[in-house]
Amino acid sequence: MNQPYDKYIPIIFDNNGDLGSGQYFEDDIDSLRDKVEIELEEEPTLLIDILHSAFTNFETHLSSYTVYQLSNAIDYIFNPGLSNYGFVFKDDTVDRRKRIEALDSLSDLMLFIYEDTAEPILGHLSQSVQDKRKDILNGVCYMFWDTATIPYNCDEDIRNACLAVMGRCARSNNIAVVEGALHGLGHAQRYSDKKLIEKYIDEANLGTSENSEALRRYAQAAKRGRVL
Repeated sequence: MNQPYDKYIPIIFDNNGDLGSGQYFEDDIDSLRDKVEIELEEEPTLLIDILHSAFTNFETHLSSYTVYQLSNAIDYIFNPGLSNYGFVFKDDTVDRRKRIEALDSLSDLMLFIYEDTAEPILGHLSQSVQDKRKDILNGVCYMFWDTATIPYNCDEDIRNACLAVMGRCARSNNIAVVEGALHGLGHAQRYSDKKLIEKYIDEANLGTSENSEALRRYAQAAKRGRVL
């Protein structure tokens, strides 16, 4: 990746995968990340170029990072309690096509991170991971859309792009990924096309595991907008 991406990608994506997204606030790196965040807030076109390139070509541009690092990074990008980066997807001064394409690619990235790595447990039942290292990763998988800056208070095409990501993840073969998508779709009942949401919920892969009945009840709760 050529400059200026070489400068910014490591600042956004380099982290200790074991420590979670809170790692971004350690004293020795906090000032640098703050400086870069301010720079990119002032150049939203550059920021969307970076995220668009990273997401749409993640197999190349993010190949040096583990799934744990990538999970922390997308939490860092989209959680407004951690950074302001996610607000760029609501910025109408920024290329709409690139914003939508970046979101379209987010489903590929999320499935790459969680499909084979997240433990197949249900967060809303407070089921525990067997591998403690996956506790943070499963937590982001479950809560991603609960904490993300989007698709709340944004244009319909951006909302629908986000719903499409949830819809694709709802067809995952990993119930943890399905649950995370249903979680987002359930909350989306308050501000999006209910028929489209119900379509994605109806297409969800509820599986045949011992947790399938609980996941089926969760899907029904999502249709009513009553998810935890």
